Amino acid sequence: DRSCWCLFRMSVLNDTIGKAHMHRDSYGRLAADNKSGDNTSLGWNDYMKMTDFLNLENGYLIDDTVSFNATFQIIKESSTISKTLSNGSSGSRII
Repeated sequence: DRSCWCLFRMSVLNDTIGKAHMHRDSYGRLAADNKSGDNTSLGWNDYMKMTDFLNLENGYLIDDTVSFNATFQIIKESSTISKTLSNGSSGSRII
């Protein structure tokens, strides 16, 4: 199983002094295949309204240019399974 959790933040940077950037955080499981992850559903369907993005007074789009920032944190999972045998001793460990 080659999967991991991904925490990520996507930002649209505001170039107008005194105005805030637009940030959205999300998370999901990334995998080598779609069977053990949710690769197709990561992200947002409604990140920000297009009218807000295109409105020049909001400061996101300046001279047909926009700045994005993305940060990712990948968290690899591990697990340990231990089985106690009937005589009280521990069995094999899977890591």
